[in-house]
Amino acid sequence: SHALSWGAVALVALPVILGLAVPPRPLGAAALDNREVVLSVENSALPASVRWVAKAAEERNMLDWWRTFQGTSDFNSFTNQEAKVIGFVYKDPSYGEGHFLATRFIVSCCEADAAVVGLVVRWPDAALLEDDQWVEVRGKFAPSTLEGWKPPLLVAETVTVVDTPAQPYLYP
Repeated sequence: SHALSWGAVALVALPVILGLAVPPRPLGAAALDNREVVLSVENSALPASVRWVAKAAEERNMLDWWRTFQGTSDFNSFTNQEAKVIGFVYKDPSYGEGHFLATRFIVSCCEADAAVVGLVVRWPDAALLEDDQWVEVRGKFAPSTLEGWKPPLLVAETVTVVDTPAQPYLYP
């Protein structure tokens, strides 16, 4: 007899039902615990497949900014340049009050190979934000020194909580 038992049908149907019932969630702040956040352009952990395409400042996403930064060692040349980026909040106490990271995952194949890029954002109301909240940050770059190194610092003029983007990952 080749009849299917109810147990076999349930075994096949359970993963399908769970896949439909549990909404997918993109990687977030919890996934940063075991990954390197790219803050130093010199020691970039971005995948080699990431390609740079020149774009106007108002059109650049986080990955575009990092590719732009890799062309220089003098971040002061970006002082007062306007930027608008969307990312999720990651708070690292070592950056002090009034700072957070706006972060995005860069995926070239799948979540397992995801690299993280982040911009340090200075905003007086950073304490009001929660890890994993998606925000749109508009501001200007300023010179900075954090823990002995000089990352590009985005001084926020506005930070707006936004919905998770339809495509939360950036692709090279």
